[in-house]
Amino acid sequence: MALPAQTSQAGAVLAAESIGHGCSADRHAEDTAQIHASSGIQQCDLYDGNKPSPKPSRKSSFVADVDELATPAPFRGFFSEPRLAPLRREYFIIIVRATALIVALMWICLPVYWGALSDSAKLTGNLEAWFIDRDGARVGQSLVAAVRKYSPPGPQLAWKFMDPDDVGDDDDVQRMVLEEQVWVAVVVQPNATTHLSHARVNGDQTYDPTTAIKVFYSQARQEIATGNYIVPLTTAMLQATTSAYATQTAQRYFAQINSNGEPNSTALQLIANAPQTITPAISWTMVNLRPYNAPAAQAVTLVGNIFLCIFSFMITMANSTARALIEAQMRFLPYIALRIIVPLVAYFPLSMSYALVNVAFDLPLGTKYGDAGGFLLSFFFIYLGMCALGLSLEAMITIFTPRFVPFFLF
Repeated sequence: MALPAQTSQAGAVLAAESIGHGCSADRHAEDTAQIHASSGIQQCDLYDGNKPSPKPSRKSSFVADVDELATPAPFRGFFSEPRLAPLRREYFIIIVRATALIVALMWICLPVYWGALSDSAKLTGNLEAWFIDRDGARVGQSLVAAVRKYSPPGPQLAWKFMDPDDVGDDDDVQRMVLEEQVWVAVVVQPNATTHLSHARVNGDQTYDPTTAIKVFYSQARQEIATGNYIVPLTTAMLQATTSAYATQTAQRYFAQINSNGEPNSTALQLIANAPQTITPAISWTMVNLRPYNAPAAQAVTLVGNIFLCIFSFMITMANSTARALIEAQMRFLPYIALRIIVPLVAYFPLSMSYALVNVAFDLPLGTKYGDAGGFLLSFFFIYLGMCALGLSLEAMITIFTPRFVPFFLF
């Protein structure tokens, strides 16, 4: 009756001894089996090859837990730790390489844009401007002669003197300006000389000097060029030429009313009633055919194009990540079709959403083709812009890889 107790005690001793010496679970099971055999207890199925191996003992899981606890934790320290020297070297190599590439790209691309703007004032001679004399009398002829001689220092417009019969009436001139055939058109109105003379002789207080000349231009064609060059240069030319004409005609008129050495009191009274017939005598009216009066349009035409580039780049990177999951299992032609069709489909809702944002802020899209036509044209313009940039990024990401494709985007 004491055998089971002795057996249990001996097994416990050997188990503790095996754990202390790091023996395996199998060795522990073997020793225990030998003790059972020596104690008269038969164990016939301990090492039967036809049966699955016995469950690992609790001791084996304990040793595994001890091994896991003994595994050293990953090192974490300061950036200046000596053991991080190799990684730190690689880190700085990547940063310096990227900085050098960006500096090189900066000097390759930025001078093109900077140079285009730095000498823009010298290129104003390429901006075509028309001068049309419908008067054909003293006012029109004097102004034509003055404009031909007008040559101030600095930038100038390319003035062309058009035959009134060739350009049609003022409505035709306005249409040509809107269709971007010319940047600005200065039109001396019919009978300008007659109206001025009649107002002087009769002392017409209702005479308006600004009806003598009309200036047609379209600010929305290019608000920067219009504001910096077209309007200022045209205004300076008209100011110089009309002032010179007013001085000449005033001297001539006063010489007429003082022909006998005594001024004509009646004529002086008439001039007092209508002094605008002497100065400025003639002036002009600026007619802005297409005003740039939507502040939100600047966001669309300038910064908005940068946003479109960013959105296209995002879709390109998303498509690169997504197709990596299945590209290894696809044939070549379906793979190429996937890379082309998926971006084209993705650009459609993006372009529509962008166009709807413009509508939400009441951009004047229906100036020429109506609201519906203007909206569709703007949508297709945005869509084609995203397709042009996005598909070029899709092509270049294969060559440059996602790591360097941002340099192509720049």
